[in-house]
Amino acid sequence: MATTSTARALPAPRRVIDVDLDAPLPRLVADGTGSSALVIGYRGGRPTGTLDVELTDDPADAARALGSLRETVLADVEPVPDALLPTISVVVSTVVDRVEDLGALLDVLEHLDYPDHEVIVVDNRVRVPADDRLPALLAGRGVRLVTERRPGLSAGRNAGV
Repeated sequence: MATTSTARALPAPRRVIDVDLDAPLPRLVADGTGSSALVIGYRGGRPTGTLDVELTDDPADAARALGSLRETVLADVEPVPDALLPTISVVVSTVVDRVEDLGALLDVLEHLDYPDHEVIVVDNRVRVPADDRLPALLAGRGVRLVTERRPGLSAGRNAGV
């Protein structure tokens, strides 16, 4: 009896490239890091669009694709007034393995430049150790704490929602 198997191709490495759309375009060719790139176009330091680019040995191929990115993005986007922005919730699901890293993340989120947001930390540990440092880390931060004892990132995210 003959059997056939289909090998599942692993995804090739992919480069992520930032491009200033008001500067000369970079020379992009295929190399050992992969044959495609996600290009993020910027104007005035702000992202204005993205493009998937297949990289070949000919830099003109990528240049043509980047030219279309330059043409399709808006140079000047009007900012949305704060009153029209929706309320957002930032859900951080954690098993509190790296308390210092969690503290650094919360430090950044405290200074988030967004008018109406909340930060929800989901304690996704199965067991809480006797020397629990999480309450002290959250004290005075204005962060909501949700406990979810079912393991897994999805369970933590769902509890945060």
